[in-house]
Amino acid sequence: MKWLELCITVAAEDVEAVASLFHRFGHGGVAIEEEVGFTIEDQEAPHPLGKPVKVKVYLPVDNAAPVKQRDIEDGFRFLSLIHPFEPLQTRIVEEEDWAESWKAHFGLHRIGQRIVIKPTWQRYIADADDILVELDPGMAFGTGLHPTTRMCLLELEKRLRPGMKVLDLGTGSGILAIASAKLGSPSVLALDVDSTAVEVARANVAANDVAGVITVERGSLAGTLKQDGGLDPSIPVTALQPFDLILANIVAKVIHELAEALLGSLKPGGVLIASGIIAEHLDALVSRLTFLGATIIDVVADDDWRTIVATVGPG
Repeated sequence: MKWLELCITVAAEDVEAVASLFHRFGHGGVAIEEEVGFTIEDQEAPHPLGKPVKVKVYLPVDNAAPVKQRDIEDGFRFLSLIHPFEPLQTRIVEEEDWAESWKAHFGLHRIGQRIVIKPTWQRYIADADDILVELDPGMAFGTGLHPTTRMCLLELEKRLRPGMKVLDLGTGSGILAIASAKLGSPSVLALDVDSTAVEVARANVAANDVAGVITVERGSLAGTLKQDGGLDPSIPVTALQPFDLILANIVAKVIHELAEALLGSLKPGGVLIASGIIAEHLDALVSRLTFLGATIIDVVADDDWRTIVATVGPG
């Protein structure tokens, strides 16, 4: 299958707006490429602050692609009224070439004390205490390299206790859901509105032998989705609530819109780990969560990105 790649280079503070636009029309999530250097031997080599970031999205080359491309271009014309952007770059990519390109920059790396992210095509002999997550991102995104995913994994390692029921909203490649299962959750619901991401996440769940723990569905907090995009009332997410821990590694705008539903899906004392937040949007989101009754446990920073850890009710 052929894919149309749309790529734009922006400043870090513009990533969230661009990612939100791309999410609306793209498939398999949005790729955010920054210079990071995480390896098993040398855990961190961060990029300089303020370095431009590449944001990419992919559209299947079909009859709908020209319409979606025009919608994205119209969105950039609107955003350019605020300040100019560099031109949008496009190219056609074969799916096989796209998948192979991951292997050039996605390597073995350790996050925190125990979590090791291992590409499926590499060999690694795990230590006894390692939490090994084998991953092939395919056409979905989430490798653990991006600051927002790293922060979520670090918070998971710190806060998830065996027996906790977990929701991973916007699962992408399934990396956070798989880590949750391997850290001791007996029940993980992984949701994504993109059908490609669901397909990739299910494959990664199977490869990690945690299919008995993780349920991957196409949907959101409003419910699961049918093939035609309509809601399927036979699998209401509300029936699976409440959760002990919720992961929402998406964007601040969506977290803001879903804040009430996210907090309402937590057990009293449950934990929300919300990421994908640019620093300039932090205060508004903290205010929104506290207004709805949440207690902010921590705010974690990694360059221009922030992750909020919050709880509801008695801790």
